[in-house]
Amino acid sequence: MRFIHTADVHLDGEPARLAGFAAVVDAAITHDVDLLIVAGDLFDHARVMQVTVDEAIEELRRVPCDVIVVPGNHDCMDERSLYHRVDLTVAGPQVHFFGEPEGRWHTIDALKLAIWGRGITEHLPTFHPLETYRHAHDEYWRLAVTHGFYVPPEETTTRSSPITSGEIGALTCDYLALGHWHGFLDVSAGDVHAYYSGSPSIGNVDIHVLEDPSVNLVTLDPERGVVVERVPIALAEAPDPQLAAAQRLTAISRD
Repeated sequence: MRFIHTADVHLDGEPARLAGFAAVVDAAITHDVDLLIVAGDLFDHARVMQVTVDEAIEELRRVPCDVIVVPGNHDCMDERSLYHRVDLTVAGPQVHFFGEPEGRWHTIDALKLAIWGRGITEHLPTFHPLETYRHAHDEYWRLAVTHGFYVPPEETTTRSSPITSGEIGALTCDYLALGHWHGFLDVSAGDVHAYYSGSPSIGNVDIHVLEDPSVNLVTLDPERGVVVERVPIALAEAPDPQLAAAQRLTAISRD
């Protein structure tokens, strides 16, 4: 089976960021994948306007396979979370949102696949995204999805939502899909293939690969194991900024 892993879309009404997400959906369709993973920060903040939410849901409706979404630090699942008013599953039964504080497993029997997902509930140094992971589903391929700050071996940090190399190596999964870092990064440890996909949106001013936004195309093969490819995505031309601004003002007045 094959899936696409993305993260840090940061939808906020900016046309370039929506174009990035649309390009991810196009890639999922073009590569005929079995799954699309969004590892946090689909939205940039809790105050996004309804028009932006509607645009995201319309893109999710276009996805012909299962979709996994977890909250990141920008769309954190706290008391102010936009997910208290936004239900992504209205886009269709293919969308699975992981908002539970402890995380959860989800199985797709047709793919012999088990997915553990946990988003951020409080972006603090005391919150460890992987600490609630529990082993399960020996008979299936196992994926884990979360969002946080990678800490290399022999290093410590005071950053929020830390994910250490030791924690990654202790997992019993085949692939760990991560979000928070805006560039492609391999942080594999032990037998676990762990990657950041980077952001697909050239609208993110701190993105590390401005000229080449991409997604991770991952193949799970019984003979070859886990194969990770970095695949460039084709960005459609973003709408005219003045037109987009007028559309947002119209949405504000309508709301």
